[in-house]
Amino acid sequence: MGTNMAAATNVTDTLPSIPNDVRPPITNYSPSMWGDAFTSFSFDDKVQEKYAESIQELKHQVRSMLMSEGSTTIERLILVDTIERLGVGYHFEQEIEDQLREIFFQSQDKELQDNYDLFSTALQFRLLRQHRYSVSCNVFNKFKDEDGEFEKTLTSDAKGLLSLYEAANVRIHGEDVLEDAVAFTSHHLNRMVQELEPPLQCQVKRALEQPVHRGVSKIGSPPLHFLLREERTEK
Repeated sequence: MGTNMAAATNVTDTLPSIPNDVRPPITNYSPSMWGDAFTSFSFDDKVQEKYAESIQELKHQVRSMLMSEGSTTIERLILVDTIERLGVGYHFEQEIEDQLREIFFQSQDKELQDNYDLFSTALQFRLLRQHRYSVSCNVFNKFKDEDGEFEKTLTSDAKGLLSLYEAANVRIHGEDVLEDAVAFTSHHLNRMVQELEPPLQCQVKRALEQPVHRGVSKIGSPPLHFLLREERTEK
């Protein structure tokens, strides 16, 4: 015991003495680029009111586009798809449901459906299925040849292949035609993706990484004001 205490005393004696007035070193930091922006931030009520009015005006324009009687079925499908990709579909739930219900009943017209190309058929199928309508994958059989393979003419239709790929990813167990579609579209989209032009190239790359219904809204969609500008231009 005594030996240990003596050893501890010897170690203490060998330590350097520390002055009582030692202070930490002073460091000079550069001023923040933000200045006092956050400490003095406050909402401008007039600016917020202007934003709110702009939002209401945009909602009114989109609602008018959704309910436009002059729009074709494919135009309505593209609009619904874009609104939902942007993540603002909850503002127009009733209008979207009304449109899809009407489109669903139209889809029972076989003669009308036979005139749809791959892009339109696949987009309609995906949107209706995502909204829990009972739609058959047999609509894609018309794109197969006598040997049960997808027609070779489809291999150069990038938009159609992308639409079919997205549709195939909402398949359920036992839908062989959609199982085939996944393999078919994945192969050809990967083959052609580097040759595509933006924004289609970006859309294909994102889809191959993550199909739209498994992803996050607002990714891979054109800004809404582009749609509104196109609508005004057409008029």
